Amino acid sequence: MTAKVRVGGLRGFNELVRELGGNPQQFTRQVGIPDGLLHDEDAVIPYRQLIHLLEKTAKDLEVPDFGLRLAAHQDIGVLGPLAVAMQNAADVEQAMRCAATYLFVQSPALSLDIDKLSNCTRLRVQINLSQMPHSAMSQAEDLAVAVCHGVLAQLAQDHYTLLRVELPHRPLSPASIYEAYFGAPVGFDCERNALYVSTDTLPTSLTHRSEQMHQMAADYLNVQAPSADGLVAARVETAVRKTLGTDSCNREAVARAMAMHPRTLQRRLQAEDTSFDEIRDRIRRETVEHYLRHTNMPLAQVAGLIGYSEQAILSRSCQRWFGQSPRAVRNLH
Repeated sequence: MTAKVRVGGLRGFNELVRELGGNPQQFTRQVGIPDGLLHDEDAVIPYRQLIHLLEKTAKDLEVPDFGLRLAAHQDIGVLGPLAVAMQNAADVEQAMRCAATYLFVQSPALSLDIDKLSNCTRLRVQINLSQMPHSAMSQAEDLAVAVCHGVLAQLAQDHYTLLRVELPHRPLSPASIYEAYFGAPVGFDCERNALYVSTDTLPTSLTHRSEQMHQMAADYLNVQAPSADGLVAARVETAVRKTLGTDSCNREAVARAMAMHPRTLQRRLQAEDTSFDEIRDRIRRETVEHYLRHTNMPLAQVAGLIGYSEQAILSRSCQRWFGQSPRAVRNLH
């Protein structure tokens, strides 16, 4: 399967190319990216296409530090919904571990590992593509590491201390340019990409955060996460339980949250011998049964909780599910 990446990872590309005297559409067209697609940050393209675009642009414009320059045009916002979860985490460590867990939303080819060493913390950012040597994607690796550096600086602010940077490719520009950008020593031809930060960077608390916003963003990311058994139905069930009773509890909205076309979602569910309507109906039945058995919540409110606009719809559903009215179910228990 071809690894994709969100177009948000190219934020600032058009502006930077124009600043350098180039025509951005000239480069995007040459690598097969449709005109205007870079304006849709939630669109996805093959990661190799992004890599090819950066390498070709840097070469043709004769700007060997293009990846670093592009990173300077970006901030945590390029991560889309992941950025919301990170910015509302309790501290920088929780934010970065959130990134490590959900970075697949940006691209399944990206990974982040966090290792606490004796006197510092190491963060390793990797682009994992088969048969793609570091020398062939050095611009993209510079971009990924530099964005990680920028995100840490944005989150930790005055508490951020970068001790060392390691890159697995040779220097594309004089080492002094790298060291001026990162503000720290930079090693080249290393085993992998890595940032080494002080031990007091990650414990930094984040102010002006919202636990509710963090949880909402995490719930959304959980819907996009592949289930352990690989079944789409399990992800749909998670989405339905979290959106039940809202305008987002429909096939189109859930498919969008799972980065899937509604017809694709329908086909995947049919292959698992179920459908979106069947899953939603089952969860509605379970929810209604719980509230009728264990609470005295008014029936109109129960109806609203599962997305019914009228109590009469709840009554008809209960006849179908249980063979009795909602009041009879409640009285029985």
